[in-house]
Amino acid sequence: VGLTGHRGSNGSLPKGRVTSAGMLRGQLREHVLYGARSGEELVTEILLSDGLKFRRPRGSVLDPSIVKVGLALRPHRSHGTVAVLLLAEGFEGVGGGGGAPAVGTEASMVP
Repeated sequence: VGLTGHRGSNGSLPKGRVTSAGMLRGQLREHVLYGARSGEELVTEILLSDGLKFRRPRGSVLDPSIVKVGLALRPHRSHGTVAVLLLAEGFEGVGGGGGAPAVGTEASMVP
């Protein structure tokens, strides 16, 4: 799909996608990078965004209260690829697991 932003192709928002797959505890943060070649590239941009007009909030990836992480890299019509990083203070997937996929993605929340 060629959309951009935090709203999914079905109109869903990050919190709704995560809570449809399990129980979210605490805060949830989402970072999106279009044209990324890897999840590592997304995290590197967050941490090393010095000199850019828009500086990403790096505190979210360094926050010690974040204990669950979900990452997906998918094809994107306009930008080639899109990387999505989800950061949560806690998550329990349906059936008690921490790795239930978010609806409409292949991302999983993992410790």
